[in-house]
Amino acid sequence: MREIKFRGKRVDNGKWVYGWLVNDVIWWDKNGKEMDYESIVLETVGQYTGLKDKNGVGIYEGDIVEFDNKFNQDFNIDWKWRDIIEFCWERYCQKPLRIFMTIK
Repeated sequence: MREIKFRGKRVDNGKWVYGWLVNDVIWWDKNGKEMDYESIVLETVGQYTGLKDKNGVGIYEGDIVEFDNKFNQDFNIDWKWRDIIEFCWERYCQKPLRIFMTIK
């Protein structure tokens, strides 16, 4: 089974951040401390495909990849992803907000 992870560009500086996409919720722990998050440009969000390039770097949706086409055929590759439903459990609560959880 492949890892479920995302990346997107930060709103404030345009740098890539990697982590979990959380849509319309914000999490905090039982002590009331908010979890770290970054606001991102939604159009830049891409899910990890589970594939890596020849250098071992993960390939995400929206990446442009080059490969040897030994059959001389033209075609397009379009990676798709589906929304993920987030649940609240005993230790965590949620409230409406659009955020991107980052890996630290």
